[in-house]
Amino acid sequence: MATRLSFRGEWLFYVAVGAGMALSNSAFAMVSGLFAVTGTGPALVALLVAGVICTVIGAAIGELASMWPSSPAVITYFRAAFGPVAALVLVHAYLLFVVMIAGVESYGFAMVVQAALPAVPPTVSIVVLMSVVVLTNLRGLDLPRRLQILTAFGTMAVLLVTATAALWFLPEPGITSTRGLTTTAAPAAWAGLPAAIALAIFIYTGFEWVTPVGLSRQAYARRVPIAMLVAIGTLLVTYGLFVAALGTRLPHGLIATSATPQVPLFTALLGSPGIALAVLVGLGAIVSTFNAGIMGGAQLLQALAREGSLPRFVARVQVDTGAPVGAVLVLGSLGLVAALLIAAFDLYLVIGLVGSAIICLIYAAYVGAVERLRRCRPELARPFRSRLPGASHWAVIVLMPLIAVASLFTVPAIVPQAIAGVAVAILLVTVLTLYSRWSQERAAVRAPVGAAR
Repeated sequence: MATRLSFRGEWLFYVAVGAGMALSNSAFAMVSGLFAVTGTGPALVALLVAGVICTVIGAAIGELASMWPSSPAVITYFRAAFGPVAALVLVHAYLLFVVMIAGVESYGFAMVVQAALPAVPPTVSIVVLMSVVVLTNLRGLDLPRRLQILTAFGTMAVLLVTATAALWFLPEPGITSTRGLTTTAAPAAWAGLPAAIALAIFIYTGFEWVTPVGLSRQAYARRVPIAMLVAIGTLLVTYGLFVAALGTRLPHGLIATSATPQVPLFTALLGSPGIALAVLVGLGAIVSTFNAGIMGGAQLLQALAREGSLPRFVARVQVDTGAPVGAVLVLGSLGLVAALLIAAFDLYLVIGLVGSAIICLIYAAYVGAVERLRRCRPELARPFRSRLPGASHWAVIVLMPLIAVASLFTVPAIVPQAIAGVAVAILLVTVLTLYSRWSQERAAVRAPVGAAR
């Protein structure tokens, strides 16, 4: 039975979902990616720019959510705005991004576990983690709302307190040694800004996942959209302070080469107990973020299967719990494969850049959907309407694809892998879209036959 929340508790719940989905192990890995492509100053600028962009996107998504409360969001929005074929392309790209997040999330947590237990190989942690998450979702277990609030705000509090303490107590690495760490020079900073902005947008990703969890239709007129914007603001402050502490108190090379930058920061500040704190934060991210992400992605897969766009077994449901069994197994299996590939070939930065490019295009499509629907469907009710100027929408629509493309060429050492990753992504999305169209046409032919019988 769901826990009833007070009016204030409902607001906190929405903010916790929006911010909590971005407080993840994969986001920590992308923070490391910021330092792999640029320096501290540009990384902070990238977080600010990405926060402004996400505010425009969040307001646009809030408008879309108020038009279709509690719908299978991304499918409904894109189909209404762009038609069925473009919607399938965008939805399959979004699902591919979810798989990438699952892979990076599993890998990031495995690296935290290895920092605490060096004898445990990352592959073992990945397999155990994915098995537990899949089994949890197969049972249809939901995180209690008050626990979601506690986990999200607790994680933010840990990051804010440790970052502030690091800035206050730890010396700069160039002045004295910081627990034996050595200084490495940063790359040519501002040249990496486009990639840093794309990675920063990846860091914020998840704020929009609050749209399916509104507790009433009335919540979409104000509470859900505004909570998204508040969540983006809290993420900007939290990650901004965290990045500032990393960049000014730890050697650049150490951060840039670690998928778990929180571990050296916590260790530099607290010693051995810092590793335990990093594991605790990683577990909190898994509980609130990863589990909800897998379930959300599975529900999207299930919606596609029910309309005939994917094989029927993907739509299978556990009768006693209502859990989307088929979709959970598919998404969990793909996430496991992605995580094992990332661990085997150290691909977290490559996947981060490719995933960032994908989500930049998806977010541009969200804003484009708002503009198109305002023109072609002005009669639709919009209980919440973005008050930002239309120029900000068009700026996002134009800039996001440019940022996506520029980010792929920022790190010369991995440009071939990034281009190959994009090519594979395009191939997968194309094949899935063609299959979905063929499956829909076949279902349409069978339907009249079934009706005749």
